[in-house]
Amino acid sequence: MNKKKNLFLILLKGGSESLFFKLSGALASLILQLFLTRNLSSNDYGMYVYLLAWVNSFVMISILGIDKFIIKNLSSSIYKIYEKKENLIAWSIKKLSLSILLCSIILAIILYLNNINSFYILASLFLFTVFSIRRVQSAIAQAYKYMSLAFATEFIRKMLLLIALSILIYYSYNIDLNVKHILITEVLISSVVILVFLYYTFHYSNINIKINLVFNNIKSKEWNKASLLFFWVASVHVVLNQSDIIMLGMLESPKKSGYYNIVYLISNTLGLILMAVNAILAPIISEAYTSNDIKKLGKAVRYASLISFFVVMPVAVLFMIYREFIISLFGSEYLVASEALNILLFSQIFISAINTGSIILSMTEYVSLTAKIISLSAILNIILNVVLIPLYGITGAAISYAICTIFWNLSLGYYSYNHLNISPVFFIKSNI
Repeated sequence: MNKKKNLFLILLKGGSESLFFKLSGALASLILQLFLTRNLSSNDYGMYVYLLAWVNSFVMISILGIDKFIIKNLSSSIYKIYEKKENLIAWSIKKLSLSILLCSIILAIILYLNNINSFYILASLFLFTVFSIRRVQSAIAQAYKYMSLAFATEFIRKMLLLIALSILIYYSYNIDLNVKHILITEVLISSVVILVFLYYTFHYSNINIKINLVFNNIKSKEWNKASLLFFWVASVHVVLNQSDIIMLGMLESPKKSGYYNIVYLISNTLGLILMAVNAILAPIISEAYTSNDIKKLGKAVRYASLISFFVVMPVAVLFMIYREFIISLFGSEYLVASEALNILLFSQIFISAINTGSIILSMTEYVSLTAKIISLSAILNIILNVVLIPLYGITGAAISYAICTIFWNLSLGYYSYNHLNISPVFFIKSNI
């Protein structure tokens, strides 16, 4: 009973810490978006969102699944020293550097072909590089369960950006804020904040910052193979998380991308609750599975599902009731996305009870199965977006997102129970 209580408290404490920083980051993001929608034209705001959608998409691709690979293997090596952690980090840095270089070239070509001006392209490439580094920094901190170092970055970065832009407007009475001002400020602030967090992550993890990149490559082939699976999962997550915004911009207009982005951010506040719980759950699963403690694994998953559902559901219902008021804070023109918000909130309630399936399979030996299911969901998402966006616009994008996320969460939950006898939902007992 004591062990059960301790495990529940570990999840609750770690989840609460990561949730605090994730919600703080989400709140800072919503305040920033509110500021931008009030101070930018609809076209400028849409362009900013459109550029960031491309940047975030390539970030997810460029990290090659290294972040999830680090969380899984570095957290295991803390308890079972099978390899020097410096080797793992050095290998990750080498892979990330090559990936950033290649992806930067591809991203620049895509933006150029979309008639984006050279300054916007250059700023996007800087942000892409910094955000990619940030993902790996967060993964290292998460593996060591330093949740503040893992998740406080976004809150601090966005609040500093908001403060800097406010000062810019206050002291420059004649300035008309535009995308160029936003991008310059974001590049400068993001670079400084993320480099500081990277330094302290290495410092507190006792990782030698002057890592020798010529490392023992006995395990490099094995690591390459494993990370490619995580890379594939991360790549198809791009489709699930960013394609709605990108395809709205391509099939309709960047302006509609901006409308949809607001309701996506609002609904994603609930998604952050799920991510916060999963952030502490992932290293626990990896540790328990490595040590063959399946009972601990099952209990951790059950507690995580319980916490997620009973936190998400009441918040989602409140958001549904007051959705028009919340959206109107960003401007009355954004109310056209009200119906889309309802759909996104419903999907968040549904998946809150079953979302642990992805973490269970990814942190054990079934990453390839996760990749196959999410790939199928990505294909379904593209098809549904192509069909539904021309018919229903913003609402069509929301329907596509809801269907695909529910489908892949249900599928992963089923296979986690089928292969590991672990139920991803709190109301179905694991068969262990």
